[in-house]
Amino acid sequence: MASLNFIPPKIPNKSLTSAVFPIHSTGKDSGYIEYECPALGGAFSANISTSNIAIPLLKGTIYTPTGFESDLMTSNGMVNLSNFNIVKLDLDNTKGLTNLVLDVYYNSKANLKTATKKFTTIIEKGELFYRDYPVYNQFFNFTTRNTDEGSRAVFNGRCTLSRYTQFGAPTQLSDQINRFSIGTLERVGNDFYNDILINRVQDVVKTDRIGVVDSIQATKQTFWNNASHFNFTSNVASDIYLNSTDNADTMDVLITGRGFNDTKAQETITLTGTTNAVGLLSFKIIDNMEVTSPTVNAGQVKVYRQTDNEVMNVMDIGAGRSTSLIYCAPENTKSVVRHLSFNGTTGLETESKIKLYKVVDNVREVLVYQNNTRDAQVIENIDLDILLNGTDSLYGVIESANVASTLGDSFFSGRVNILEYANSQDKII
Repeated sequence: MASLNFIPPKIPNKSLTSAVFPIHSTGKDSGYIEYECPALGGAFSANISTSNIAIPLLKGTIYTPTGFESDLMTSNGMVNLSNFNIVKLDLDNTKGLTNLVLDVYYNSKANLKTATKKFTTIIEKGELFYRDYPVYNQFFNFTTRNTDEGSRAVFNGRCTLSRYTQFGAPTQLSDQINRFSIGTLERVGNDFYNDILINRVQDVVKTDRIGVVDSIQATKQTFWNNASHFNFTSNVASDIYLNSTDNADTMDVLITGRGFNDTKAQETITLTGTTNAVGLLSFKIIDNMEVTSPTVNAGQVKVYRQTDNEVMNVMDIGAGRSTSLIYCAPENTKSVVRHLSFNGTTGLETESKIKLYKVVDNVREVLVYQNNTRDAQVIENIDLDILLNGTDSLYGVIESANVASTLGDSFFSGRVNILEYANSQDKII
């Protein structure tokens, strides 16, 4: 019986011919594995001034709040990925003085101005960064943002393309994680809220607001210790002042809220006891006060409008922070009001009602919660899951039928828990 001899074919060595063919050429390319981006400067360095954006592959192109400083955003503004399946980014920020925000863009056209941002990752100063990105569309590019207002960002790196590398994004459990970065995680023992609190998830911030009412002082009052209801639909920004009921209160107080241009405004004012301390900025709403010097307020601290002396926020004795149930969503965020909890006692005659309002653009109030318990102890824990955009606000109010009744209501306390998500799905304009 004849035997069949099999002679295996000779497999040629793979060719490593990086940077031989330009990215847009039609040269023979079946042999290479990885390829640098010489047409756009695959190896790059960048020196970004404060609060600006650089596009390292388009050397010399800087984006500022007023727009692009060059006209390079044309057909060569993005990398053609037709022959590749992996994009490799290697970025060295070990000598950097600031954190960098890496934004990765894709488009079906070679136009970065109309590209869609798919990934955002924070690269801390002193960090070596390396990551593989998949091909989401035909064209690719990325930007690096310097968010520091006082330091320049200096870094270098390399961008390479690959046809054959298997895609994988290793992530250690100790890595700081951005929700839009790539990674497969199995973390049974961890919790999303804990990851936020210990800064593993960097583009989400957990915050809260508390309200305290020792006694009902008005038929309708903001959830605070003051017999008044603030007008949250006023679009007028005004100068402010604050004072304390105790002359011993000499301390720095950080004031935050919504400024005249509907963006977050904050300033530190030195409180000098019962004397009026005047601020430099104007505010529409003040949603938080916090003692920043190492003392605790001995008296009740209030902040007022200069125009009509309207109370804008209250800090109770010894609290060290605002005790008013008021929150302003920061611009460029999506804030989710996750949870509301409060307790107290509502009487038979007074029938106090606790309400929570969402204020849209400082113009329109929307009732998002109301408690109608009567003649009973009130202990409520409610999952709200309400979305607030960057120009929305939230506040609590108490309405009571009879303030002077001997069957009046008792102490009330309330709290809202909020998650602030960075709005990272924007586009370059």
